Amino acid sequence: MTGCRHNAKLPSVWAAFLLVMGWAAIGVVAAPDIPARVAVLELEGAADISLAEASYLTDRVRTALAATLGDQEFLVMTRESIAELLPPDVSLADCVDAGCEVEIGRTLGADCVVSGEVVAFAGEYRLILKAHDCHTAAFLTSETVGATDLVGLESQVDDVAGPVAARLRRSVRASRRDQAPTGQGGGPGAGPVQEPWHLTAGPTTIVRFESRPAGATVTVDGHLVCPSTPCSRELATGVATITMEKPRYGLRQDLVNITDDEGVMVIAWDLTPDFGWLDVTTDPPGLAVEVDGRRYRPAPGDSLVVEPGYHEVRVNDPRYHPVSETVQVGRGGRYELCLVPEPRTGSLRVSALDPDSNAVAAELWLDGTAAGRTPTLQTTVIGRHEAELRGEAGRWYGTVEIAEGDTVLVLATISPHGGPAGANSLGMAMVRLDAGEFLMGSPPYERGRDRDEDRHQVRLTQPFLLAATETTQRQWQDLMGMNPSAYAGDDLPVESVDWFAAVRFCNSLSSHEGLTPAYEIQGADQVRWLPDADGYRLPTEAEWEYACRAGTTTRWASGDHAGDLDRIAWHGGVSGGAPRPVSQLEPNAWGLYDMHGNVWEWCWNWSATYPSRFVTDPTGPRGGKSRVIRGGAWDTGALSCRSAEHNAAKPGLRGGMIGFRVARNAADGVR
Repeated sequence: MTGCRHNAKLPSVWAAFLLVMGWAAIGVVAAPDIPARVAVLELEGAADISLAEASYLTDRVRTALAATLGDQEFLVMTRESIAELLPPDVSLADCVDAGCEVEIGRTLGADCVVSGEVVAFAGEYRLILKAHDCHTAAFLTSETVGATDLVGLESQVDDVAGPVAARLRRSVRASRRDQAPTGQGGGPGAGPVQEPWHLTAGPTTIVRFESRPAGATVTVDGHLVCPSTPCSRELATGVATITMEKPRYGLRQDLVNITDDEGVMVIAWDLTPDFGWLDVTTDPPGLAVEVDGRRYRPAPGDSLVVEPGYHEVRVNDPRYHPVSETVQVGRGGRYELCLVPEPRTGSLRVSALDPDSNAVAAELWLDGTAAGRTPTLQTTVIGRHEAELRGEAGRWYGTVEIAEGDTVLVLATISPHGGPAGANSLGMAMVRLDAGEFLMGSPPYERGRDRDEDRHQVRLTQPFLLAATETTQRQWQDLMGMNPSAYAGDDLPVESVDWFAAVRFCNSLSSHEGLTPAYEIQGADQVRWLPDADGYRLPTEAEWEYACRAGTTTRWASGDHAGDLDRIAWHGGVSGGAPRPVSQLEPNAWGLYDMHGNVWEWCWNWSATYPSRFVTDPTGPRGGKSRVIRGGAWDTGALSCRSAEHNAAKPGLRGGMIGFRVARNAADGVR
C-alpha cells in the first residue's frame, strides 16, 4: 500500500473514509458539551526497544494524559478505538512526518493528535512527545524527558504528559471560543437551530448496550439514551462518543464506529470498580479490627469494600497487644491480610468438689475446648470465658474473668443439674440448655388447642444458651441508644420492635461482645442466618418450645390447671392491662422467667405447618409471609399462653405486646 510519507496524498481508501465522515481540510471543532477527542499514536521505539515495550510506554502516555485532562472536557482514545476506526489496509507505522500524523488524526475524528518516539542518545533513553491541532494542522508543543533505563523513563511519563496536556487544553478552549456563534443561547443573534441529535435521514441500526456489572447509564454524544444497562436502542450509523457510567465505578468513554453490518450491534464493556476489596483475617480467628479507625469484624468469606489507596488495619481487641499494618489497595484490586497479635494472658486454677465437698477429678472445658482435668492450672488469654466441668458427680457451668498477670482461683461444686452460664455484658443471665428430645405441639385431647399444633417428636442435637428473661428496655437502651417501647420502664420488656429490629439487636450485641454476628443482613429486609456463628440470635421455634416446656407435657409449664398459670405468667387476667417487669414471678423448672405471658416473643422461623413425623433441629421453611411469635402476652387469655400455642405476625409489625429474648450457640462437647 502507499503510506503517508512526507507530503504524499492519502490513499484512496482514506480519502473515501474522510468524505463519508464529512471532514474537510480543517474539521469542525467538537461542540462544547462533547469532549474533545485526543488521539495518541503508537510511539516509535529505538532499535533496542521491543514492540511490547513501546506499546506499554504508549499506554502510559495515554493514561497520564487522560488523568491530567479529565474525562469531562477531553476523551483520550484507546488503542482499540483507533484500530477500529482506521481503514483495514492502513498502518500507523507508514507515517514519517507530522503532516501524515495530522491526517491520521482527522481520519480518526480527533481534535488533537499526539505522537512521539523513544530514542537512544548519549547513553540514555529519551521520550519525545509532539502535539498537533487536527483542525488547523498547527504544531502545538514538543516535550522531552530522559533516563538511563526504561524503568526510569516510565517514571517520568507523568512529567512530560503534564505540559502537553496543558497546551492541548489551551488550544481546544481557544478554538471553541473562536467558533462559538455570537448570541449563543437562543436569544437574538443566536446561531441556527440544530436538528435533534438523534434524528437522521441516513441509515440506522439497533445497538444493544451491556455492562459488567449491569445498571450503568449510557450516553451517546453527550445525550442520555439508556438509564440502565442492558438495553437496546436504534441509532444512526457512524462514529459516536459512547459513555457508560455507574456509581462507584470508573466512567468509561470511547469512540465507536456504529455500523449495520451485523444487524444488531452489541457494545459490551467491563467497568472498572472505583474501589477495591480488603480481606482481613486474624489468628486466632474472629478478632475485632479497625480499618482506618472504623471498627470491623472479619467474617469468613466477607470482603470489606474500601476506597483505592492506603489503609491502616489494626487489631482492636483489649485481650491482645496492638498490631497494625498499612496496605495499599488498587482500583478493582484485592488485598489479603492476616494479623497475628500477641495475647495478654493470666492464669486460671480450677478445683472441683462433689455435693458432699469431696475433692474430685473433672474435665475442664473453656469456651467449648477441652482444657485438661482438675486440679489444673491454665495460662489463658485475658477476658471473660465460659467454663464447664464434667465429672461423674455431674456438671458445673460458670464464667470466669481473667486479668493480665493475675491468677484466678475457682473451687466449683459439680451437681447432676445444669446451672446458669452467667450474665453477659448487658446483665442478661444466660441459661444453658443441653441437647435433648421432646414432643412439640399438643395432643388431640388438649383443651384450647388449635388445628396447627400437630404433635411430633423433635430432637435437638446442639446445646444452646437462652436468656433467662425477655430483653428489657434498659438493656435495649444501653446497646441501641434509644427506646421504642410504648410502655416505659427500665425493667419492663422492650416492645414495639419488629422482627428486623430484634435481629439487628442480636448482631449489635454480638459485635459489642466481640462475637461473630449470627445474621448476615442485606438491605432492609434480607436476612441470612449463619448457624455456626457464636453470636446472639433469636431461638428457633423448636428451641423456644423446648425451653418453655422445661421437660413438661402439660398445657403450661406450671401444669394443666389455669389457676397454676398465675404463678409464672402475666396474662390478661392478672396483668392489669400492661406489661410487667421481668422475673417478678416464678421461673419454670429450668430457670427461665416469663416464658408464658408478658409479651409475645419473636422466633427465627417463618410460620408453616408442622411436620407429621420425627424431625431433627428444625429451623422452618426458607420463606414465608409471617414470622413465629410465641408465649402469649399481657393482653391475651390463658389459652393463648399455652406451651404449644403457635402464632405468627408480619415481620415488620411493631406492637406493644411483642418483644423477644436472645439465644446463643453453646460450647460443643459431650452431651
